[in-house]
Parts: sequence; structure tokens; C-alpha cells
Amino acid sequence: VRHLAGFAIGNVGGPYAADLLKVMLLDGDKFARANAAVGLARNGSTDGVPALTELLNESLLPFDASALKGKTANEIQLAENNFLVEQPSLVRTCLRAVSDLWPRLSDAQKTELKTVLEKISAKFFAPQVRIQADELLRKIDAP
Repeated sequence: VRHLAGFAIGNVGGPYAADLLKVMLLDGDKFARANAAVGLARNGSTDGVPALTELLNESLLPFDASALKGKTANEIQLAENNFLVEQPSLVRTCLRAVSDLWPRLSDAQKTELKTVLEKISAKFFAPQVRIQADELLRKIDAP
């Protein structure tokens, strides 16, 4: 529910919404953090860039079944299937936010994000995400 709230608040916009989204950047749920960062980006704020960078870096980590000790094989399979579906969606949303914010980013933010974009373009498990990252890299490298 928290990640849906972040999505809704990001669509509303305004200073009060921005304050709520900044708090949501600290949420324990990565989808809530992603929606908060994307909502801030949608409203022209770069305050969520550290969260976007972190989420994009984390997206390169493989599914970790060892974190599900005590779960049944079916529960582990369901968690892995959710990962394979949800992770590409989360990354694609973060990539759109980075694209929208690119002109507003500092040189240091651009350098850090470009590094992770190159890794996603080369290594991400979902081809559509690699393509999107590659397109974004071409866009930001264009004169």
C-alpha cells in the first residue's frame, strides 16, 4: 500500500507532496522508495536521485533465495517469479525518471548514474531493460 501512496502523492505534486515523498525515500520497501523518487522527479526535484542510484545499483544483484530460509519451495519459486516480473518494471520506471532529470543533475550525479546505466545496459537480465538503458545512454551522449 505504501508504494501506491507514493505513486498517488507523486501525481498530486506540490510542496506538501514533495515533503511526504522525501520522507518516503527512507521507507524500507524498495517499491515505495522508487515511487517516492520517481514522484519527486516527475515534479522536477532531484532530491530522489540518491535513491534512484541506489535502486538501480541494487537491481544488478541476482535473486537471493538464501534470504528466504524456512520458506517452502513453492514460496521461494513465487518470490523468484515476483522478482523476475517486478524488478524490470521498477528499473524501467527509474530509468524514465533519470531521463527526465538528466539536464538538472550535477556532473557528479551524471557520472555515477552513467556508470550504473552502462552496467544495466550490459548485464541486466531482462532484454527490454537493457535496450531502454542503452537508448538512455545514447540520448545523454548525444551532442
